[in-house]
Amino acid sequence: MISSPIHIGQDAKIKLGCTRDGKLMAAEISHLYDGGAYSDRGAVMSRAGASDCTGPYRIDNVQCDSFCIPLGSMHLGSYTLAAVLHSKLDYVAIVSGDGTADWIDRTFYQEPIHRKWGVFHCSEAHLGQSYPLRCGVVAA
Repeated sequence: MISSPIHIGQDAKIKLGCTRDGKLMAAEISHLYDGGAYSDRGAVMSRAGASDCTGPYRIDNVQCDSFCIPLGSMHLGSYTLAAVLHSKLDYVAIVSGDGTADWIDRTFYQEPIHRKWGVFHCSEAHLGQSYPLRCGVVAA
């Protein structure tokens, strides 16, 4: 999951293990927070992510790492977009619930790189992760 709203961005990797009947038994969680322009709040968010990484669930075997990285003025999502745009992909569809992506760094609007991506609206994005994926495939 990559999250980069208007404020502190977060990249979380979560791996869960459970018994055959569905009881959560293990979790491996890694949080990366973009402290950037919010350096006063980044450490607080990182600490909160580590101390409450399992939420309301009791999980006996947990590994949780939480890091805050000061990335400067660019959001974490823009660093991810930069990596994708410099890959061998021909086109990138960015799907947004409201059709905006104000987190995108202004350098990505310059030619010729601007032709490699587009932002698409998905009115069903709030229903779950599969809906924006579907919208992105249709848009591409």
